[in-house]
Amino acid sequence: PPHRRATTLPRHRATAPPHRATTPPHRAMKMGSLEVWKSMAPWLAGIGPASVACTFFVNLYYNVIIAWALLYLGYSFSSPLPWAETSETANNVTTTTMNSHIFFTEEVLHLSENMNEVGGIPWRMWLPFTVAWL
Repeated sequence: PPHRRATTLPRHRATAPPHRATTPPHRAMKMGSLEVWKSMAPWLAGIGPASVACTFFVNLYYNVIIAWALLYLGYSFSSPLPWAETSETANNVTTTTMNSHIFFTEEVLHLSENMNEVGGIPWRMWLPFTVAWL
């Protein structure tokens, strides 16, 4: 009986330059990221809009974190730091207050007592948000 060769990748695939392997499909097909999935298989048409929505929300979340970092950078130039721990001694008992949590929840987030109280964007966050989006 004839010997069968093991299944391998076609020769043109195995010798493709590495940059071709990392080229996104929408660039290789010269289409936008929304249309490329529909052209590859019609039942994949929802992947394009879903990937755009996911990218938007990831960027939004990332910019909020960058804005918080910029706000903390601005506050770090003050002395004493607003989130520094404070220790009080009374009757030989030392009480340490963790101001970092209080600072984050009250000054940065402006958390309300419950979810029914909706607030706006704190005015101190407008500049960091703007810089993060630029």
